[in-house]
Amino acid sequence: MVSRKKLCAAAAFALCALILSGCSAASLLAGGADDLLRAPTLNAQQAEVSQALRSTLNLEDIIYRHPLRGSAPVVFRDLDGDGVDEAIVFYSLSARPSEIWVKILRRDGDGAWASYYDIPGSGDQIEFIEFANLTSLSLPCMLLGWMNSARQERYIEIYVMSDIGFERQYSGSYAAYTVASGSGLPRLLLAAQERRNAPFELRLLGGVGGRLYNLAQMRLDEDAGEILRMQQSVLWDNSRAIILDVQLDRGTVGTEIIRYTPSALQLVAGGALGEDSPEKSYFLETFRPEPELSLDIDGKGFVMIPFLLPLPGIEEHDELEPLRMTVFYRPTENGLAEDRSAVVDHSGGYLLFFPERWLGSVTVADNPEANQRSFHIYDQRTQLLGQELLRIAAYSGYDYSEEPGGYFLLAERSAMRYYAYLPELEGEPLALGREELEELFSLI
Repeated sequence: MVSRKKLCAAAAFALCALILSGCSAASLLAGGADDLLRAPTLNAQQAEVSQALRSTLNLEDIIYRHPLRGSAPVVFRDLDGDGVDEAIVFYSLSARPSEIWVKILRRDGDGAWASYYDIPGSGDQIEFIEFANLTSLSLPCMLLGWMNSARQERYIEIYVMSDIGFERQYSGSYAAYTVASGSGLPRLLLAAQERRNAPFELRLLGGVGGRLYNLAQMRLDEDAGEILRMQQSVLWDNSRAIILDVQLDRGTVGTEIIRYTPSALQLVAGGALGEDSPEKSYFLETFRPEPELSLDIDGKGFVMIPFLLPLPGIEEHDELEPLRMTVFYRPTENGLAEDRSAVVDHSGGYLLFFPERWLGSVTVADNPEANQRSFHIYDQRTQLLGQELLRIAAYSGYDYSEEPGGYFLLAERSAMRYYAYLPELEGEPLALGREELEELFSLI
């Protein structure tokens, strides 16, 4: 039997080495002793960084910190444009586990790794690290997102190499952000509050002369209590816009639309210009009581605004799952225009557009235990489900190695596989063919 002391020592070594090879601390701790004792494989660069960390920090006191979104605790990136990567390490000391530090290591004149810069964290969780060429085509900015759990506040910091060293060029709270590419340097669009309970603002940040500036800002509707989703979209005139779904104090969801250029913001739909403004009237059109969020329904860059309507028979049949039809509206110059209708399965990650002939005549039943959803003709006379037209099943590829009997593979993404069953319905005008079904089905 392995002693506790030997197991702890092996675990500490494996935790350092395996993290440097791209494994997360969370996955290591969840794996058990067998995973911790498995011999790691390090490439030369990772082994050198590991040795540098051992010489500059007390390994026994290190707790490696894993960003919540999509990154290992050690990230390599060329920050100074010399063609050689720096190493970025997230860690805490065991004596102060709620304090996070970011250490930048770079190679010295002899080619050895050395500590170059230390950044104290602005929260007790690191949410993300990203890179974008906001100020220069040759030097990336490093974007760090932080969470203060006690205050439930998020902060973003932006660093870049400059003539005076590694420099922080922006710091502040944020609720949502997106990096928008286009002609010239990318722009950062940031939704934030100046202080708690203050109105939200949309800010446009961009580089001028190698430095990052707040190029424009616009106040959002004063009733917006939370930013639910922020998306880039193309508008009817091929201009670019930010689509912001906001939770309003009055308990409804609204969508603000703001057109942007590399240096300016223009309100299309929102409430900051007064109750009688066209922008406010447009904003009011987007109000909906259901927490449905805007969506690019076909991946072409046009974000649609959803409204929910009852499916036939849903109100009369309490035993049915309370599914709804989602009617998508597209923004136009003169307001919202109805586009298409679909039934959306958010948990399954797909939607099915309804053909025109189905509207008012077809309803849906859910079978969550089997991960299946079925589509039926609704008998208006008996108010009962009639002939089944389609069944869709969403399965994990790890659980099902073969297609279920009578189904065919409709789509797949990562570990998920989507199967469909189409009964043979000779002469039924509401029946679907396989080709039509494939056009109506979409992953989201």
